[in-house]
Amino acid sequence: MKRRDLLKTSLAGGSLLPLNLSANTKDKLDPLTLEKHRFGAEILRGGPLINLERAYKVMNEEDLDGLIVTDPMNVFHFTGYYDHMYVRINTPQAFALLARDEKQNINIVLNQFIYYYSVADSKFEWPSEIYLFTGWDNKIDEKDSDINLINKEPKPNPPFVFKDLEEKKVRTVEIERINQLNATLKNKPASADAKWALIKAVKNMGLNKGRIGIDHPVIAQILDSKGIKATTIDGDHA
Repeated sequence: MKRRDLLKTSLAGGSLLPLNLSANTKDKLDPLTLEKHRFGAEILRGGPLINLERAYKVMNEEDLDGLIVTDPMNVFHFTGYYDHMYVRINTPQAFALLARDEKQNINIVLNQFIYYYSVADSKFEWPSEIYLFTGWDNKIDEKDSDINLINKEPKPNPPFVFKDLEEKKVRTVEIERINQLNATLKNKPASADAKWALIKAVKNMGLNKGRIGIDHPVIAQILDSKGIKATTIDGDHA
């Protein structure tokens, strides 16, 4: 699949600051930088930077049932979230999925703690389906094997959140984050890891038997490892 430009704007993700700045950090920034930050934050809260109209056109032209991206910049343009964990450990930890069916929302796969700490209170204003994962205990029964684990998801660990520490109570912002996290998990319980969360999103969108444009070979590897028969089409960073 040839490279396509699917962005609404030339705004670069690396130029944006985190949406939540501490007072100490704000004091060190000049007014122009703060204004750029506020401008960027408002753009993100209003919807993804991807040009959805063009994305649907490309999928129709290339006969794709959907797109799955994990490159940090691509995830950012789909969702407004920049995956710093990918940059640090060079392992995909977030995925964004878009179906050719325009009635479906963007699906997002995220680490539970990252969502709780960085995304839950961001107040993004576009609809999405969110799949979180927590990790799982490496101790498995002897009867289990790599083959069994293809079809048997390990039990996810409980979500991790900050809690009251003796006389120090969690702040109001933490309570709001916990409430948003609980609402998200009530809608879709946490998965054992990113692979299982991605598979659930793929099946939810009906992409498990379709043609999918991808931006990283690990996506094809995950689908294949879980027995998903979709056809993956390599694409450039769009």
